[in-house]
Amino acid sequence: MTFDLVGADPSSKYGGYFKTNNAGWRYTCRILEGLNCDTRSLAGDNSGDYVPKIHATQFGKALSAALENNCIVEMPLIDKDYVGSVRCVPFIRGNLKPVLDFKIAQSSDNNFAVQPVFIKPIKKFLKPIDNKTRNWLRDVARFFSESGGFFQW
Repeated sequence: MTFDLVGADPSSKYGGYFKTNNAGWRYTCRILEGLNCDTRSLAGDNSGDYVPKIHATQFGKALSAALENNCIVEMPLIDKDYVGSVRCVPFIRGNLKPVLDFKIAQSSDNNFAVQPVFIKPIKKFLKPIDNKTRNWLRDVARFFSESGGFFQW
């Protein structure tokens, strides 16, 4: 599943369009939550929900500052239900609180249900983000800052 983010009033070509997948969007949202951004406008699905300019600008500034100050760390998480078995969960230095995650569980009647779980950071496993992730997050921050607000598709 992809998320296409379309700038509502872009101030540059960087604010016009940004595409990510579900995992990338979840990673970004976790960082914004760790930075204490107001993420209520991100609560919708990808069917054209609007994120106002004031929130998009806040997201861009907070994310840029976190990158500049090397505040973003991540912890590898071994997850047998995740393709590739290992994924990384982001945390913010100085605000190491558990993050909400979801796991899919199969019930006795062969239906599937989403169950919330909290992932707690373990300091000895935290590592700085790599350059590829850092550059990708810079692009996300630039989109937020220059989008003039955006629609989630």
